[in-house]
Amino acid sequence: MKSIDRGELDLALKYQHRIFETWRKVGNPLFLADSMRKLGLIHYECGNWSQALTYSRQSLELRQQIGDPLWLSATLFDLIQFAFHYFMIRQ
Repeated sequence: MKSIDRGELDLALKYQHRIFETWRKVGNPLFLADSMRKLGLIHYECGNWSQALTYSRQSLELRQQIGDPLWLSATLFDLIQFAFHYFMIRQ
């Protein structure tokens, strides 16, 4: 993701939470998993590591249940990227 100012990230997070709640109520697992992944990415950009991992892991589990290999691999890539950056920051 490109560099975004904090106000834009907060707004993105607000809207993505609304989208997440909508898909949760509708019960569409594909869109719910996508929304979880996007929440993970936004939290990652905000530096909220634990929330980024939580949403990304939930997305990963749901994608495994659905059997969605393309987006499963994208979510795994996100988790690897999060772990790498987290490790680099802690060095």
